[in-house]
Amino acid sequence: MDRKPVLMLCVLASGKLMQVQVDDLNKQALFLNAFNALDND
Repeated sequence: MDRKPVLMLCVLASGKLMQVQVDDLNKQALFLNAFNALDND
């Protein structure tokens, strides 16, 4: 099963949540870095 679509949905969902909490931009960056690491696997 390809996990990329699920991971992308998680990224989009977290991005929407973090638009409300600008303080959490660092968390979003960490999340995207984790996604990129999985994508490169």
